[in-house]
Amino acid sequence: MSGDGAGDNARQLAAATVETLLQSGAALARGFAQAVSGKQPPVVPGEAPLAAMVRHTSAGVAGILKVAVEAARSAGAGSPAGAVEPVPSSGPIVGAGETLRIPLSVDNPGAEPMTGLTPAVLSATCNGLPARAHPVEFTPATLAIAPFDFEKLVLTVKVPRKAAEGLWRLRFRIGPDEAAAATEIVYRVVRAQA
Repeated sequence: MSGDGAGDNARQLAAATVETLLQSGAALARGFAQAVSGKQPPVVPGEAPLAAMVRHTSAGVAGILKVAVEAARSAGAGSPAGAVEPVPSSGPIVGAGETLRIPLSVDNPGAEPMTGLTPAVLSATCNGLPARAHPVEFTPATLAIAPFDFEKLVLTVKVPRKAAEGLWRLRFRIGPDEAAAATEIVYRVVRAQA
């Protein structure tokens, strides 16, 4: 019988040790969450120590990620080093010295005809920085679209041989005035194949 009592004591001691470790972990996680947020985390009555550890650690990690994202955003604002744009998941790739041809469809959803639509380039960027647009041609040069109809517009970009490699964004409008909505195309210029 004395062996059973020793076994019970060992199990109780082990359980008490595990409980103490879990409570210590919860306290450390709570301190971590408080250090990150600068605020006292709420106490949930009756919460198990393991659940508290998970909740406080998650809150702390989320706080760190929030700070990191905000820092990355503010570092990129207005900074040429932060202006590099991601590679588009779609969009044409064109070699320097080649011609890019993009057919577009221009829709007139209204009951009145649209006339005098003259496309014009507004701006261009290369890797997020302002750049001179490559020579662009719109065919036809002026559009007239019947009510509830559409017309084809072909945008042709003549990429110079010495064009900068990278992600290009070309903004243009299709309309008679500056109030016309801007449209953007994205393309990537790569080194010409030898």
